[in-house]
Amino acid sequence: MKKDSSRPLRICFLTYRGNPTCGGQGVYTKHLCEALADLGHQVDVISGPPYPKLSDQIGLIKLPNLDLYNPEHLFRPEKIRDLASPINLFEYLSVCAGGFPEPFTFGERAYAYLKKHQGEYDVVHDNQCLSYGIGRIAEKLMPTVVTIHHPITVDRQEDYKVAFTLRQKFRVFRWYSFIGMQLKVAKAFSHIVTVSDFTKKEISKEFGLDENNFAWCTTALSMNSSTRCKTVQGRKTRSSLPTARTRRSKGCAFCSKRSRKSAKTGRSN
Repeated sequence: MKKDSSRPLRICFLTYRGNPTCGGQGVYTKHLCEALADLGHQVDVISGPPYPKLSDQIGLIKLPNLDLYNPEHLFRPEKIRDLASPINLFEYLSVCAGGFPEPFTFGERAYAYLKKHQGEYDVVHDNQCLSYGIGRIAEKLMPTVVTIHHPITVDRQEDYKVAFTLRQKFRVFRWYSFIGMQLKVAKAFSHIVTVSDFTKKEISKEFGLDENNFAWCTTALSMNSSTRCKTVQGRKTRSSLPTARTRRSKGCAFCSKRSRKSAKTGRSN
């Protein structure tokens, strides 16, 4: 039986962390999901901590983890009894060993949740988690599309450039150990969203993906909040406002440094 393509969709948006003030995932999630809701779709966000700040029209389903990067209990579980869970214990030991397990563990939790609720959604949209659990959702549960914002392999290459000792290089290797999983899972998807034609080309090259599998939808930076809402074909939509995580090549510190350099040399970059 052919589904009615004109009816509103029940969309499940996945983001393994949705911090609204640091990094771009929480901001991208908020504005994209609000735009989808403005178009008449029903949208639920499934997120790990830190959780995004969403409007009332968006449902938020929280998937707690150990939240080991929370400054209030940095690198240690808030409650020791939480380690009784095998997935929590794996998360804790991985962080102790210098890894970043959140994409993997979120995918496992998301798969377990959606396995119980698969009849409640028409499509899943993954926000660059690309874990084995996300792959199983697409294979066994329901149609899934993914957003890949940029090739994380480039971040790894840049970090290796400033890792001068064997210890530093090993720390980079351990931290980015999730990349192998993401490269493998990304190849299973035929519908990938990215933010520009340039990133499409870079991701396809770095991940070994077919460019024909990509659709790109630009994100926008509005300097005037009063112009955030625009009308497209008679409907209100919102532009997204992504921000970068705090790396030496991103964010306010980098921009300030480049601005000071430009002021001294009289050059613009």
